[in-house]
Parts: sequence; structure tokens; C-alpha cells
Amino acid sequence: MKHYSLFLVFSLFSSCSFAGNSLAEICREDGSELIKNAKIQNYTAATIWPQQEENKDQMSVQIKVNDRWFGIFSQHLTSGGGNYGIQSYTQTLALLSQPVDVCVKGGVLRGIENAGSWPK
Repeated sequence: MKHYSLFLVFSLFSSCSFAGNSLAEICREDGSELIKNAKIQNYTAATIWPQQEENKDQMSVQIKVNDRWFGIFSQHLTSGGGNYGIQSYTQTLALLSQPVDVCVKGGVLRGIENAGSWPK
């Protein structure tokens, strides 16, 4: 029981030690541009990154926001498998026509979040 109590205390401390930052804060700290309350006009998922031939065979996602295209591919990510999460999240937001805030730097999609409320 003592070991279980210690595990529970450490679990609570570790989960509370990082509350996360808003996309706006992360974007500002990164020197990126934040586009607020936009609609995803188009969405493309591919296994190639169109701007760089040497990165082919990487999973990539491109979105069109405010008549500009932004993309991300798996090499841009630091933790494995993260691209599939951002791909499905972006696709869900696009299919639901949700307003989004997007963080971009150059033509690279750095982050995306739902700017509205989820449909009921």
C-alpha cells in the first residue's frame, strides 16, 4: 500500500508539473506567425513532400488557409508517430468545418488548434 501511495503522489506531481502552453504562446516563442480564427479551405495528405525531392516517402499533410498553403511532414517532428496525430486532428477539423488557429513559419505548419466549440 505504501508503494502504491508513493506511485500515486509521484504520478500527480508529474502530471501537474507541465500544464502546457497555448498555441499562441508557443508560436510567439518560436517566432512563428499565428493565423487566428481561419477556415481550412483545402486539405491534402500525401506520402511525398512536394517542395523537396530528397524527403519523398515521408507522410505529409498540407492545408490551405487564407489562400495560402502550409504543410508538415514527419521529418519536422521530434517525437515518432506525431505526424499521424496532427494529420487526423487536422482532417477532423477540416471535415467539421471548424474555425482554427494555425501556427506557421514560412510554408511549414507548426501547430493547429480548434478556435471554436465542438459541434454537439
